[in-house]
Amino acid sequence: MWYDRCKNYFMPNAARKYSGFDYFWRAAASSVLCMGVTTLFTYPLDLIHTRTSVDMTGRNKTRQYTTTFDCFNRTNLDETRTGLYKGVEVAVLSSLIKASLTLPVYDLVKRTQNKSDESTFMTRIGCSMLSGALISTLLYPLDTIKRCAQLNGARGNLNLYPTPLDTVLKIPS
Repeated sequence: MWYDRCKNYFMPNAARKYSGFDYFWRAAASSVLCMGVTTLFTYPLDLIHTRTSVDMTGRNKTRQYTTTFDCFNRTNLDETRTGLYKGVEVAVLSSLIKASLTLPVYDLVKRTQNKSDESTFMTRIGCSMLSGALISTLLYPLDTIKRCAQLNGARGNLNLYPTPLDTVLKIPS
């Protein structure tokens, strides 16, 4: 729904009337706008999910966050609204890499199958699963960096990384 609205904004005429680079930049701009709007609303929920899942305590100890709403409020009060978007730069970079590599990696995996195999449903599913696993393996370090940035300076955690670049430099050591 959002993508169609964004696409209609950048392509007021029918899509077949655009070709080449003109079509590409309009489709890419609508995709980036849609991703930006989606990230604006969903990223704080990802951050809250990370913080509440890490908030494990032993017996006879109180948790730092009692509910999702409590985590949202405490993060907003302790770290201001920017605290709800810690690590968003890494998440956007990861999304851009994933979007740009998904189809080329799938095509590469699909080309490596035997030419004698006919393109069946199971072959296509296998190729998509393998390409998804390869991309996930490639992007896992960025997800780790994002999680560290999300927890950095949260209630009960130290502020180890002043910037996202500092997170990248300190994690491997």
